[in-house]
Amino acid sequence: MVKKGLKNYFKSFKYFFTPLGVIALGAVIGLSILIPGIMNSVKEMLTGVSDTVSETEINWGAAWSSLLDSVRALDWSKPDVAVSQMLDNDWLTSALNGCVTAIFEDANPALEQIKTLVLECIEEIGKFFAIFVIVTVFAMIVGYVLLRFQIRRETVKRSLWKTILLAIVHAIVNVTVIVACLSIMSKVNGFAAFIVVLAFFVISGFVSLIEAYVVHAVKKVKFKNIVNMKNVALLLFTNVIIFAISMFLVYLVYAVTNAIVGTFLSIALIEIASIVIGLNAESYVVETVEKKGGGEKHSDKK
Repeated sequence: MVKKGLKNYFKSFKYFFTPLGVIALGAVIGLSILIPGIMNSVKEMLTGVSDTVSETEINWGAAWSSLLDSVRALDWSKPDVAVSQMLDNDWLTSALNGCVTAIFEDANPALEQIKTLVLECIEEIGKFFAIFVIVTVFAMIVGYVLLRFQIRRETVKRSLWKTILLAIVHAIVNVTVIVACLSIMSKVNGFAAFIVVLAFFVISGFVSLIEAYVVHAVKKVKFKNIVNMKNVALLLFTNVIIFAISMFLVYLVYAVTNAIVGTFLSIALIEIASIVIGLNAESYVVETVEKKGGGEKHSDKK
């Protein structure tokens, strides 16, 4: 089981760029909405300020120069912190106020109206950021679905009705187990909590093997040959190895890149690990059935 699980894991790396490509496409689409939206919002704000204080012609160069100076002042040696600070309401207010001040020296008489315009601009920018986040998250979900489809097609093929059956059984059983464990953990602590967590993983191992047996091995292999403590232990051991390798790779990625690139690449690493771990039990059962002569040669067309 360990050898099979690791083989599944490393074979899946040929699909490494699937989620990254989809996420990148989503980010580009999101940025194509975000950047023009920010520019238009700032222009509308400055036009409103100009109409409020005087008939002065707007010096767009001074406006963008002030805004860029505020952006450059952030600590870009830590890009994740810098981006997070840019999304902060206080920073946006300060930056946009500085942008206005750089253009208009006589803005004080209409300070309240200008504050209103700035706040409205920030609200609009917030909406565009929300759209950007939604598009990017949707791309992440689509990338995960495509990656799972590719890995499952390579690892465990099954018919549509078996996919639906397994999804229903998996959802019902796992929700029940999770709720039960959380209920128990809320009443214990320390070593007892550790035992509950360990029990959760053991039960999950049994559940995964039972699900795989029901879908792939009923009347083909004896139940006890699939669902037993040895196989549960091997399944957990295999999954722990895969998880450890993935965390080591994530560490290396962050060590040789920055936070943004590291996070981007780590998404694919973690997704591959989680998908393979979720399919290892099925993969083992399918292989066992095939060895017993009752399998469907890795493909289920019924």
